[in-house]
Amino acid sequence: TVTIITNGTCISREVLGELAGFADSISVSFDGYSAEATPHIRGVQRFDQLVDAVRLILEAGVGAHIIPTIHRKNVHDLPRYAALAAELGVTMNYSLLSCECGSEDGLASLIPDKAALEALADELLALGSAPVLSGAPVGLNLAVRTSCGAGHREISVAADGTVYPCHMLHRPEYALGSLHRESLDAILQREAPHWQSKLDSANVEGCSACRHKLLCGGGCRARSVYAKGNLTSCDSYCAFMKRYYDQMGSLLAAQATACS
Repeated sequence: TVTIITNGTCISREVLGELAGFADSISVSFDGYSAEATPHIRGVQRFDQLVDAVRLILEAGVGAHIIPTIHRKNVHDLPRYAALAAELGVTMNYSLLSCECGSEDGLASLIPDKAALEALADELLALGSAPVLSGAPVGLNLAVRTSCGAGHREISVAADGTVYPCHMLHRPEYALGSLHRESLDAILQREAPHWQSKLDSANVEGCSACRHKLLCGGGCRARSVYAKGNLTSCDSYCAFMKRYYDQMGSLLAAQATACS
């Protein structure tokens, strides 16, 4: 599956005409569920422009997908985004705000604290069959995961043709190759880089004794790089995943008891 991720500001019929034969879906990031919503990340609300972009994508016959970024100040807006996706007739998942934020960075205040992370888990469970989160291995379909899947279940290709293990690890040290110099098959069939084994949850700090490690797969390794500068430190959203799976387990146990 080929997915293009965009901020939605450069979408036109001409551009879509070039992409239509190659992309399975185009994901548009949203910073607000309405034209009146505060654009905490972009600073300027482009809601109407983004909605127009989504409609142009659908008109071009390409799958349209929206990705709202979830952070400390919009944790309780998940139902509103779900309603927006339903109104537009598109698929959706949520992206957790993940960035290298210093204390002076305007985005630092948007990074969720433990209370906000636990509230996010509760909100997501309350939505029932709503879409899952991008960047966090949670959802109603429980599955065994030993890693985040970067470079294995997914790859990301930058605008310059460089291939990376995921869209959040666009760093020179994690580059897998360039499509301008070799084929994708050649890149993927090459021996795995030395850092690939570090993605396994068995090598992640705090995961070895955690009962959730084969559900979350160790979380997002890119966030570990952002927070601590390495691939093996604990995911900064660990509290969210623990809360989610604890609550999910309680719900399943209650349902099993009710059916017995």
